[in-house]
Amino acid sequence: MSSENLDQQLRQQAADHLWMHGGWTREEALNHDKLRFIVKGDGIRVTDADGREYIDGLSGMYVMNVGHGRKEVSEAVYAQMQLLSYSGSYNSTMIPTVKLATKIAKHAPKGMSKVNFTSGGAESNETALKVARQYQRIKGYSSKSKFISRKGSYHGNTFGTMSISRNHGYHHELYEPLLEGVKQISQPYQYRCKHCEGIPKCNLECANELERVIIEEGKDTVAAFISEPISVSAGIVVPSDGYWQTIRSICDKYGVLLIFDEVITGFGRTGKWFASEHWGVVPDIISTAKGISSGYLPRGAIIIRDKVAEVFSAENKFPHGITFASHPVACAAAIANLQIIENEELVERAAQMGKYLMEKLQPFYEHASVGEIRGIGLLVGIELVKDKNTKERLPFDIWPKYNLKALEKGLRIKMGNVVALAPPFIITREEIDEMVYIVDELITEIEIEQGLD
Repeated sequence: MSSENLDQQLRQQAADHLWMHGGWTREEALNHDKLRFIVKGDGIRVTDADGREYIDGLSGMYVMNVGHGRKEVSEAVYAQMQLLSYSGSYNSTMIPTVKLATKIAKHAPKGMSKVNFTSGGAESNETALKVARQYQRIKGYSSKSKFISRKGSYHGNTFGTMSISRNHGYHHELYEPLLEGVKQISQPYQYRCKHCEGIPKCNLECANELERVIIEEGKDTVAAFISEPISVSAGIVVPSDGYWQTIRSICDKYGVLLIFDEVITGFGRTGKWFASEHWGVVPDIISTAKGISSGYLPRGAIIIRDKVAEVFSAENKFPHGITFASHPVACAAAIANLQIIENEELVERAAQMGKYLMEKLQPFYEHASVGEIRGIGLLVGIELVKDKNTKERLPFDIWPKYNLKALEKGLRIKMGNVVALAPPFIITREEIDEMVYIVDELITEIEIEQGLD
C-alpha cells in the first residue's frame, strides 16, 4: 500500500472510530482530512507523518521534561518488562515501586516522605481530596468536608476534580449539578487583580480572601484548600512574595489541609524540584504526574506530609486503590526519567534556560499587544491584549487560526490570550532563539490583522 493510501486509510479509521477530546482538539483538527499524525520525537522536536518537524514548545502537554527519544527510559522499561510487567498489590509490592517512592521522597520538601501512586494527574488530585476528608474524620472533625479552590484553576477532568475546577471554562454546565461543598477564591493575578488594581504591588487581599471564605462557610466545615503554586490554566499566574506564606498561616490557623497541585510544576519545571520551594512553604499534600515520568508511561503520585500520614494507622488505614497505581514498568520509566534529571542536572538547567528565555522575551514589550510577560524557569506566559491601557483582551475566535499558523511555522504551542512557552529542559540557547523568533512573527501578524500600532 502506498504511503498516500495508508495515510488516507488512517484518516478514515480516525473518523470512524476515534472519539477525540473536544476540549483540547481544535475544531479544524476534528475534521479527519486535516488531522496531523505525530509519529516521531527526538530531543525538543516532533515529526508528523508528512515529515514536517515542529519544536515542541509545550513539552507535549507540560510533560516531556527530559525531551523525546531518551533511550535510557525505553531500555529501563524493556528490562523491567522482561522481569515483571505487572502484579497486583495484595499483601505485596514491587521493587521499582519502592525505589521510585524513595527517589521521590529524596527530592520532596522537608517533612514529606510518604508517597502514594496513581496513574495520572486527575487521579492524584482525586486521591488528595480523599486523603484530606479522611484525615479530618480521623482527627474527629467529621463536619470538615468542604473544599476551597481558586477561580480559573484546572485540576483534572474526572467528576470530582472537575467540581473543584468549576469556573475554569471546560463547559462544566454540561455536567451539572457538580459536587456540593466547593467554594472558590480569587487568583493572585496582579495584572488583573480586583484587590490591588492601581497600586504598585500586591496587598495580599487575594490570600486573605481564603480566611473570609472559611469563616463564611464555617471554620469547622472546610477540609482543604487546593491550588497550583503557579496556576497555568489561569494564565501562568505567579503569586507575589508573601502570598503562600499567608495562605499557609491561614490553613494552619483553621486546621485546613493545604494541597499543592504540582502536576505541571513538579519535577523541575520551575527550576526547583517542586515549585513550593520558591516560597519556602511546605504543603500537606503534593499532587504530581506529567514530569514524574516525562510522559514515557502514565504515572502520578501524591506526596504526603509525615505529620498527616502518621494519623493513619492499621485501624485507620486509607482504603483507596487504583489498579495500575504501583505498576512496576511505569515506575521503572519514572525512575529512569528522574535519574536523567539528576545526572544531567536538568532542574538547574531549567532555571538557567528559563532565565535566558525571559531575557530574550523582554524586547516583546515593544509590541503593541504584549501586556505582561511572567513565569519562573521554563514555564513562561506572554499575555496579549488589544489595548495596553484598558487590558482589553483580543477576540477569542482568532486563536484557532493562529494555532495553525504556529504549526505552519514549525512550532507546537497553544496560542491564546496567554501564550505559554514550556519546552523540554534540554533546550539550547539556539533553540530558544528559534522558538522566540517564531512567536515574535506570530504576534506581529496578529497585530497587523487587528490593526494595532
